[in-house]
Amino acid sequence: VHKQILEHERAENERKILEEAEALAKELAEDILKEKEEEKAKAQKAAEEAAAAAAAVQAADAAVSQVEAQQAEAAAPATDAPEASAADAAPTTAPSTIEGRE
Repeated sequence: VHKQILEHERAENERKILEEAEALAKELAEDILKEKEEEKAKAQKAAEEAAAAAAAVQAADAAVSQVEAQQAEAAAPATDAPEASAADAAPTTAPSTIEGRE
């Protein structure tokens, strides 16, 4: 009888240990899944931020190109204007004045 009691207690202890081990394994698995989901969310957020940053850089490049094009357009007439005004400023009355003196 004593032997049966010890065997029953041993089986009960093994069952409790097994239940505790299963509970710990389940908790660990849940923690691992949670960490993986958090890492996945962080990676997705980082990818979204990188895409947003790339779009911002692209928009900035487009804006710079547009400003450079506008500056080039503004500079082109400005270089033509002094030449035209210098040609217009040439004295056209000088020869007639000289002819008039003769």
